Amino acid sequence: MADRFGEGVVTATRVTASRTYENFTSIDQESEPDEAKAVSWVAWNADIAEVVRERLEVQETFEALDDALEQIEKTTTQGEAASRENVTAAASIRSAVSDLMGDYSDLDEVIETAIWERVPHFFDFGEYNFLGGRTDLKRVFVAAEENLEPGERTALALLHLAGADNMALISEDPL
Repeated sequence: MADRFGEGVVTATRVTASRTYENFTSIDQESEPDEAKAVSWVAWNADIAEVVRERLEVQETFEALDDALEQIEKTTTQGEAASRENVTAAASIRSAVSDLMGDYSDLDEVIETAIWERVPHFFDFGEYNFLGGRTDLKRVFVAAEENLEPGERTALALLHLAGADNMALISEDPL
């Protein structure tokens, strides 16, 4: 997580992930992420002038960072309306923030999504029927599902879960 968000941004050492039967997911962290460190990390990793970086990495929120970027864009250099370097630096930082935050406006949501991506996926294969000692796979693949016996429908469902839902399993031709 430090590679993606910066060292010390994710402060929780314990996370609870849950999913309801209605497929509603939630992530509960024991502590909030450190947004100031995330802002500093974005500024530190940007390819910008040191003087600009110093003004940005002290901001404590992404909102404050955006305000600081607006001020930097307005800063004049040698009589110009706005320094081209400052405008480029602001665009670079905004791009980095966009890459980090994606479609979210809240760092907590971004981190929760990243945590959820790491949660192992499980499935509950309930209410299945007994499988006999042998199942005619050709019949399972060829027959309409409504014409299959309950055990054959169970076999078909398991094959679908395994990603083996084609005739290649019973083909006599080697791959």
